[in-house]
Amino acid sequence: MNRPNPKDYQPKDFIRGTYEEDLEKYIDYLEQVKKELETTETLLADRQKLLDAIPECDVHGRCVPHALEWIEKMKAQNLPADNQ
Repeated sequence: MNRPNPKDYQPKDFIRGTYEEDLEKYIDYLEQVKKELETTETLLADRQKLLDAIPECDVHGRCVPHALEWIEKMKAQNLPADNQ
């Protein structure tokens, strides 16, 4: 069965068919939302691991723009060694 995208649903979409059809749509919707939530939680955990692994920004503490800048600096410093 093709799983619906939760973003495609509006509340009115759950009251169009029989009780069983509406229930099946709602369960499919909840399953998709659960998968999206699990993915989001994984991404946030990975982001936190990254922020924990690098020096903090002097101004903001754990800061994504600083992390991206720091990573680019480290890549630039290691570039010659990587290309040998």
